[in-house]
Amino acid sequence: MAFTEQFGVLKVSPNSRSRFPAHPEVLVFSNIKVDDEYIGSPPARTGEGWHSDFFYLKEPAGGSFFYAKEMPEEGGDTWFANMTRAFEALSEGKKTEISHRTCTYSQLKTLQILNPELSPLTAKQKCETPEVVHPMVRVHPETGHKALFIGLRGTPACSVEDMVGDEGIEFLEGLRSFATQPQFTYTHHWRPGDAVL
Repeated sequence: MAFTEQFGVLKVSPNSRSRFPAHPEVLVFSNIKVDDEYIGSPPARTGEGWHSDFFYLKEPAGGSFFYAKEMPEEGGDTWFANMTRAFEALSEGKKTEISHRTCTYSQLKTLQILNPELSPLTAKQKCETPEVVHPMVRVHPETGHKALFIGLRGTPACSVEDMVGDEGIEFLEGLRSFATQPQFTYTHHWRPGDAVL
C-alpha cells in the first residue's frame, strides 16, 4: 500500500467480498482454503473474462497494482490488453463512429449474470453501484493518446448509446474481439514476488 499510494489515492471496491481485513483497499485472490473457506476471492470468480477494473464506478481507477505472494504450480496467468494500441489500429471510420459514443453499464446485472449463486447485495451496496455511463474512448490527460474504454465484465449488462438491445451487445463484443487479438495483448506468467502496475 505504501508503494502504491505514491501514484495516487487508493480506492476501495464497494462490493468486494475478498478484502484484506486490516486494509480494505487490498483484495485477495486465492485458491487456499482455511476451515473449508477460501481466504480470498475463489478461483472460479477471479478475473473471469476481459474487463477494466472499477469500470462500474462513476470515476474508474487510474490503474491496478498486483503483487504475487504465492503462485500455484500451473495456471494463474494474467492477460493484459493495450487499449491504446487497439484504438490506433481501428479504421478511421470506426474511430469516428465511437469517438463520441457512450456505453451504459450495470454492475448489479453483471453480478446476477456471472454469479447467480451469490447472496443478494445489501441496499447500501446497491446504492454504491448505480448504473454508470462512460465514453467508449478516453483521452490520457498528459499524453493525449486515445484508448478504447469498454470494460466488459458482462457484456449483456451493457448498452450502447443509439443502439437497441442485441445490436449494442454485438457491437461491444466486436470491439472486444478486435482489442484482444494477440498483437494487442501481454500474458504475465507470475512468480512469487512479481509486481505489476
